[in-house]
Amino acid sequence: MDLSALYRQPSTWEKLLEIRHNGFVDLKEGSRIGVLPKSDVSELNGEMIVWEVGDQGIVVSTSPFRGFRGAGVDLLFVAEEDTLAVLCDGGPREPVAAIKNGLRQGRIILYFLRSKKELLALGYEELVESLGLPLSGCQ
Repeated sequence: MDLSALYRQPSTWEKLLEIRHNGFVDLKEGSRIGVLPKSDVSELNGEMIVWEVGDQGIVVSTSPFRGFRGAGVDLLFVAEEDTLAVLCDGGPREPVAAIKNGLRQGRIILYFLRSKKELLALGYEELVESLGLPLSGCQ
């Protein structure tokens, strides 16, 4: 199966997110995180995976990406295709560590699409700090 098909299957991400990292525990219901291949950013017609925190845990779905303004997510991870392949193909035992590694290597870029105040209210502080990024750096 090609990456495009694998990436767009919510079940791929549900398996990965079953291994919950402490950073996800504090997220409030309604928190939304997007994941998008880098190639879909410039075309503004991609499809992103959305991890949304619900009362039963994280629900994974797809959503069209038409630009940052209307993305409808709090955080957006934009990743190189080979990095997505590592995350999708069986998934690492520790997804947050794999994402952190991708951020360090410049293979994943994280966009904050909400204000610092909103992110704190939604419980993102622990997750963002576990990625090695200070939430104090966003406005």
